[in-house]
Amino acid sequence: MIVPTPEKIFLPTELTDYMRYQRVPARRWWWGFITLPSLAVAFIVVILLGSIPMVMIDPTAVFDLTGFKVTPEIFLINNVIIAAMIPVTVLLSWLIYRQGFGWLTSVTGRFRWKWFWIPLGVFAAGYAVQMAIEIAILGPADYGLLDMRILPTTTFMIVAILLTTPLQCAGEEYLVRGGVARSLAALIPNKVAGLILAAVGSSAVFMLLHGAGDPWLNIVYFSMGLVLWWLAYRTGGLEASIALHVVNNLFAEFMMPFSDFSDLFERGEGTGSPVLLISVAVEIVLVLLVDFIARKKGLVRLAAPAAPTPTVAKPTKFISSIADSTVVATKADLPRIESTLRQLPLAPTPWGGANTGQPGQPTWNPGQPRWPSAPVEPMGEPSQPVETAQPLTTSVSDGPQSTSEQSTSDATDSLLDDGHEGRPNAQLGHTDGDQPLN
Repeated sequence: MIVPTPEKIFLPTELTDYMRYQRVPARRWWWGFITLPSLAVAFIVVILLGSIPMVMIDPTAVFDLTGFKVTPEIFLINNVIIAAMIPVTVLLSWLIYRQGFGWLTSVTGRFRWKWFWIPLGVFAAGYAVQMAIEIAILGPADYGLLDMRILPTTTFMIVAILLTTPLQCAGEEYLVRGGVARSLAALIPNKVAGLILAAVGSSAVFMLLHGAGDPWLNIVYFSMGLVLWWLAYRTGGLEASIALHVVNNLFAEFMMPFSDFSDLFERGEGTGSPVLLISVAVEIVLVLLVDFIARKKGLVRLAAPAAPTPTVAKPTKFISSIADSTVVATKADLPRIESTLRQLPLAPTPWGGANTGQPGQPTWNPGQPRWPSAPVEPMGEPSQPVETAQPLTTSVSDGPQSTSEQSTSDATDSLLDDGHEGRPNAQLGHTDGDQPLN
């Protein structure tokens, strides 16, 4: 008799945050020592391939980063090189952990576009206010606005910035926060130690990749690495960190089409100052605001997609199990579990009364298996209710639904739709472009 080989599980079976999504039954802790060198080798290969056209434009572009002049063509190539790390990181994630683009993006297995636009708007508004204050304090002349002029390369640079800078920012996030940070967090069984290693280690990598020789610039890069890591950890995905990165870089580059940026990659000693910490403070305030919005919206940040009953947890929400009905889902529906859960009614209490969803009431129904009661770490103040898991009682089916099941699934199916860290100038933390990550 042939005994079937147990199916390997490549997704978390217990509630897990984004950073520890590589701690899965199918992979031991030491797989991180395979992932990290693989990412490094892949990054070097991409850099070398991208350097070929750079050298053709300027032979000093690769071998003398402090002396060569940045041209619009080199700026474009640099952005494309970094953006190429999106498919490279996704490919390695799938080859090693069988977690493709969706699971590398968030704990819900998809890019949450509706959520992405919210932090993008918050960060854009905050940066606009900061810029307006800086211009009011310094004056247009000292800020550099009076030096802006139409150049032969203006149109080219506007198109290049708008088309490639968002992808370049996303490339850094998928590489550093999605690849490096998650691999580091999976190395250590202890959750707190793993998260600390992921935060510090990935931020150090982020700082080193920018190749700054000035201590103040390195402090800024390391601090921003921590801020971006925090966003990914607290929101359960890369959407908010990509949003901050994109806004930061676009605001830093808005004068580039109208001015000389040939010294863009000059980050030697003396190019930074303590004034840059003002920008870091502004970023921290905006990040805390986005964190608050995420909690209020009940954004999913913990999930167990491979549990017998797929489960998610939302912050500061008193979540009950499903009422007496069962939601019938197909395999294609499971990645969109978040939208389904949002529509489900609260369960009745054990004593027969209505469940108001207030703290102190049970989160389970008599006769249903009680889910592990170990509290998930709260995201709010101690006075707020602790987030608890809501099981989705699913029967996965590839076939048609029965008549009795149809009424329940129809109700939910209709609702199933779901910075630029650059060399700062001397003026209150205004920054300009990025440098090749070499």
